Amino acid sequence: MYNVLICDDEKDIVNALEIYLSTEDINIFKAYNGEEAVNIVREHEIHLALLK
Repeated sequence: MYNVLICDDEKDIVNALEIYLSTEDINIFKAYNGEEAVNIVREHEIHLALLK
């Protein structure tokens, strides 16, 4: 399973990317600012980060 972090301050963009990337092989983490993104990276092994 791959862990993907999506970070953007616009919730609609994060939600749209989550819909496109949602599969059984991808675990999605969502963040809406840099601080949330850093906390997620510290707690989880992230394989791909999509940042705006």
